[in-house]
Amino acid sequence: MIINYTGQDATGVGVQFVDAPTGVRAVFVDANTGRSTMSNSDALEAGGAGTATIPFPVGLPAGDYFLAAQLSGQKLAQTVKFHATGEPPTELPP
Repeated sequence: MIINYTGQDATGVGVQFVDAPTGVRAVFVDANTGRSTMSNSDALEAGGAGTATIPFPVGLPAGDYFLAAQLSGQKLAQTVKFHATGEPPTELPP
């Protein structure tokens, strides 16, 4: 599986993915501590290939992160490092 960072805005991270197996979940991984924060997005779960915007989890602290694709707790792929500001959203986007 391949997952590439394509950009971000105030609400989430854009990714392009290829060869994703069914059931993959997106996880924000703190680049400094390794702490994982599960995304509420199911955008990768169908598998295959495509593009998606993964919303930042509510309350995600500011810092440097990778977006990892995990299946049954095992990391399959990750994006390059990016910076999250830790500012809004204070609620999930519609």
